[in-house]
Amino acid sequence: LVLALGNVGLSDCPCKQAVLIHQSQVVYPSRHHGRPILKDRFRLWAVRRRIAACLGSTQLVFCQTPVMQKRFAESFGYPMERIKLMPNAVSEFVKRDTMPPVPTVLQDKNGMFNLFFLSRYMPHKNLEVLVDLFRHHGEKLQDVRCLITILPKQNKKAAIFLDSVKKYNLEKKIVNVGWLRQDELAGYFCH
Repeated sequence: LVLALGNVGLSDCPCKQAVLIHQSQVVYPSRHHGRPILKDRFRLWAVRRRIAACLGSTQLVFCQTPVMQKRFAESFGYPMERIKLMPNAVSEFVKRDTMPPVPTVLQDKNGMFNLFFLSRYMPHKNLEVLVDLFRHHGEKLQDVRCLITILPKQNKKAAIFLDSVKKYNLEKKIVNVGWLRQDELAGYFCH
């Protein structure tokens, strides 16, 4: 059995094969991808072609959500009964019986409603909408802030996005906590 964990499998697999699809962009039309750079558009096109090429030798596909499962079946014409769910695992640290410490950024909430965006920067996530949202509706969102986990080096547009947060003085509304270790996640999830 070949278990391919990176969206694509072998196109001429000599044994049974299962493929985990976790790159959601492959099942969404380009209008949902934000504003990807040419390199990212080409990479997505290539991944879609490789997925299509390997499906003839694939007996089972895993998706992380029911929405992905349905969209994958529709996008690639793959039988729904051969697409199973394999949800993301919740950090083992979150399952502990003891309450983790409160992250520094959450210690003084001041009545704020926090939205936690645990994600790398990817164009299809359309994080730029956060800047527009706070710029145009800041008064209505006075008690809301977003915590993001973006590094400028993740993507050329990641740095541009982070610069726009600074340019419009939104650092208190869009708080970048940066990359987090697995053991740090529990504090964010629990608090």
